[in-house]
Amino acid sequence: MKDNEKSARLTAKVAVICTIVTVVVQITGFVWNIHEKHNEELMQHRREALFSALQVVDHVYANSEFNNRPASNPHQWDISQTRDAMNGIIIYSRDPNVVLDSFSKAIGMHNPDTENVPMFGPKGLAEFRDVVCEELGVSGVQYLNTNQIWIYKLPGAK
Repeated sequence: MKDNEKSARLTAKVAVICTIVTVVVQITGFVWNIHEKHNEELMQHRREALFSALQVVDHVYANSEFNNRPASNPHQWDISQTRDAMNGIIIYSRDPNVVLDSFSKAIGMHNPDTENVPMFGPKGLAEFRDVVCEELGVSGVQYLNTNQIWIYKLPGAK
């Protein structure tokens, strides 16, 4: 074989290998992008469920007496928001048992047929917020002010 022929074959082999590598990299990138998009969608659903649960806590606390103080803002609200939050927690949380247990403690949720009414209050909310931070990947957040866990009333607010 002549040198020109060897050189042409080598060039062709390198071109084929480069093409294969390029295709593999593109396919890998495409699959990775699909995976990342899926993870972002799951995180969005998780975030919505957890923030819905935090809104439920606000409803419950606004309708509850704490430290011999009357409820800060008694109002009716739709219990289906709690059910939606619970379903979202079960479906989208990384650790639904821990999240749901903490959520239940924060609002005093229990089975009236088998459990007594548990005590609940701001300490449970603080613990639930920590669990929410873990679930959302912002576990470095450490809010330690036990005097300001939940806003009872503000001037001019309902």
